[in-house]
Amino acid sequence: DPKDRALVCSIVKRLSDSLPIPVFCKIRLLDDIDATLELAKQLEASGASLLAVHARYRGSPTHRRDGAAHLQHINPIKRVLRIPVLANGNVRSWEDVEANLKSTGADGIMSAEGMLDDPCIFAGRPGGAAPQAALRRVDKKLRQIEELTAKEADGCILSPGALDKVSCRKALRAEREQLIAAAESEGASPRAGTVAGPVPKDGLEKARLYLSMSRKYWMPPVSTVIFHCRRMAKAELTNYQLLEEFSALKSMEDGEALLCKAEGYRDNPGSFQVDDTKAQKERELKAQTAYEGQCRKKYEARMARKAKSAGRPLSEFLKASSTPGGILTFTAGPSWLLERDGDDGGGGGGS
Repeated sequence: DPKDRALVCSIVKRLSDSLPIPVFCKIRLLDDIDATLELAKQLEASGASLLAVHARYRGSPTHRRDGAAHLQHINPIKRVLRIPVLANGNVRSWEDVEANLKSTGADGIMSAEGMLDDPCIFAGRPGGAAPQAALRRVDKKLRQIEELTAKEADGCILSPGALDKVSCRKALRAEREQLIAAAESEGASPRAGTVAGPVPKDGLEKARLYLSMSRKYWMPPVSTVIFHCRRMAKAELTNYQLLEEFSALKSMEDGEALLCKAEGYRDNPGSFQVDDTKAQKERELKAQTAYEGQCRKKYEARMARKAKSAGRPLSEFLKASSTPGGILTFTAGPSWLLERDGDDGGGGGGS
């Protein structure tokens, strides 16, 4: 905010004048691009040696984390500064890294959420290893084919569409071998700035590598290890209906056992059988999560109307929640989840 700008800049200047190392700053977008450009130039003038820009607006009741980051605003910031600029946002793969560098003109890329899902994002190489996403797509198709062939072996008559999928098995296996060979070939002679050795082929291998490095250097709390392994191997754990079970683990021994179970399914195509009961529960949970997100949006819209009618700031009525889906009650009135009954919430706004 403008009232805090002088203090922020004085802190940056004091650090820059006093420390023998460069001072880096990170900002989010302000409410308009001109204000953001002004802040960026002030930080540079105060002695910042690098600026990272998370291309999302500051968190507030009117600017929630919703949708893609606004990377189009990073290039104007880059053009008015002399110091290096890092772009932050919308990075899930190496292809995103390359695309973001090209579109923003930034000097580098910062990733947070994307690195939790795939810590090997920056192991990609221009013109090199095929993206891990492509390998995951091929593996998913092969698992579907194995499930279809298992049903056929049990006497089920496959539809023409299912038979077409089965007929692609040989080509998909060949494509998978090519993807793996390309990744391993690049891993044998990585370019500068990348980790030596082959890039893990899937989320399970990444989780295993993370566990190995944790044991070697420092073992975090069990809850942290479970969280990171779950993020890395989410695709595989979901495919094998193990995600919810893995999320509820309390010990690394149980975590190791579930990873072994998932690896067994992966390494022995056809050994995994879909649990219809689990699948139904997963569908119900997904539907409930989507429903609660809709409730939250309804609540926000209703509070916006109420604030406008009262001529008061929206922040007086709307309190941000950490995640949609929790049972929230801001006053004695009903929470926004009760909108399922058509209740408009009465005095649900914080006051």
